Amino acid sequence: MKRLHYVLSSVGLLLLAGMLVIVVRTATLSTLQPEPSAVVVDIPTDAELAQAAAHLAGAIRLGPITFEDTTQIDRGAFLALFDSLEAWYPLVHSELERERFGHYSLLFRWEGSEPDADAIVLASHLDVVPVPEETAGEWDVDPFAGVIRDGFVWGRGAIDDKSSVIGFLEAIERLLASGFEPQQDIYLVLGGDEERGGYKGAARMAEVLDERGVRASFVLDEGLFIVNDVVPGVSGPVALIGIAEKGAASIELSVQVEGGHASMPSGDMALAILGRAIDRLVENPLEPTLVGVPEAMFGYLAPEMGLVQRAVFANLWLFSPVVLGQLENGASSNALIRTTIAPTIFQAGTKVNVLPATASAFLNIRLRPGDSVSGVVEELARRIDDERVRIEVLEGASEPSAVSPVDAPAFGMMAQTFRNVFPEAVVAPALMVARTDSRHYSRVTESVFKITPVMMESKDLKRVHGVNERLSIEGLGRAIQFYMEMIHAAQLL
Repeated sequence: MKRLHYVLSSVGLLLLAGMLVIVVRTATLSTLQPEPSAVVVDIPTDAELAQAAAHLAGAIRLGPITFEDTTQIDRGAFLALFDSLEAWYPLVHSELERERFGHYSLLFRWEGSEPDADAIVLASHLDVVPVPEETAGEWDVDPFAGVIRDGFVWGRGAIDDKSSVIGFLEAIERLLASGFEPQQDIYLVLGGDEERGGYKGAARMAEVLDERGVRASFVLDEGLFIVNDVVPGVSGPVALIGIAEKGAASIELSVQVEGGHASMPSGDMALAILGRAIDRLVENPLEPTLVGVPEAMFGYLAPEMGLVQRAVFANLWLFSPVVLGQLENGASSNALIRTTIAPTIFQAGTKVNVLPATASAFLNIRLRPGDSVSGVVEELARRIDDERVRIEVLEGASEPSAVSPVDAPAFGMMAQTFRNVFPEAVVAPALMVARTDSRHYSRVTESVFKITPVMMESKDLKRVHGVNERLSIEGLGRAIQFYMEMIHAAQLL
């Protein structure tokens, strides 16, 4: 009886100690949000906004479109866009050095007063994806007409990525007109083939910057957005600053066996073998984790949540299984915590009464930081556990990017600028699940940020690469203000 009393007392003390730890950690969880301060620059006037919107609309009309079949790419559309940019931004083109890379990419250098200081790199891309024929009729406007209506600029590329191109060119034209002179060199890199991986544009420009010894305090490229009602538990908008992006690999699984007549099937049919392999991968996804970017993101978000959520995220030592279980239930949140495997294409067979001798399936793999292409291939082979299934990594695979440090001055400056221009928003580091040109620039800096400074509703995210892409004129104005404010703030790094 005494022993039972001792055991119960010990368990009670452990529970009490655990509850005390939870309470203390929750109570001491403090905000990481910078306090907003007064902005240096004002939002553009109505007249300036109207002109900027007209420039954005004009850029939309020109495209240019990147097709997978490069023979369809209209080089003339790029040249026309180059001419238009020169006409719209005369100071940028007269006072900054300009180089063209290949047919489709531009690099500008704004010389600073201190040549030994680390540079700033602002990245964006000029090309857009096509509008599929099957969705063209779903648009409310002609996707390449550059329509301005109801306070929005409509068309393919309005957000991805003409918002950045026009946003920072407008900002720099205004800074030049005001007589502003930067301390450090500022590079503008406008890629022409981002929608095909950026290998001839951004990759080449990054290589040249590296060869010239350029080192940057940070690179800012497109990426995530300032989105309203996107994070459960956080009321209002959240500015998600991408500090890393997932890697990507296309993988072919193939099986080759003896074919035959469909009237005499066996268990060794190519499609059956391949189907079992796919089933094993889908039913047994790779392990999730909060370590790394997810943990950093929730570190910024948790103090802004309600009491229950704060208690959970302040005590991940206890609640991480619960958090992981919840995150696995959503497609976007699941992509945040693991390397994902998506079967996308099956190929097999020629006739309904013939057993195919070969069968192939293609997987799209998105790798979280910390994983590698070779490591994932080994894990796929282990989970499939069938030597008849051949695994091949196709050309174009890329490893996950490095993770930009959130304790570096560059991230602090970026977070402060967002809070100044968008004081209603909560700032947090985040993981970019898609690929951008920014991954090519890691060779010139450890701080690469992926965010488009545009406020959006969560329901509007599907417009990117989708139907009825649009950008509000007010949103364009705040993006211009952000770029101007950020350039001012970066002088203090």
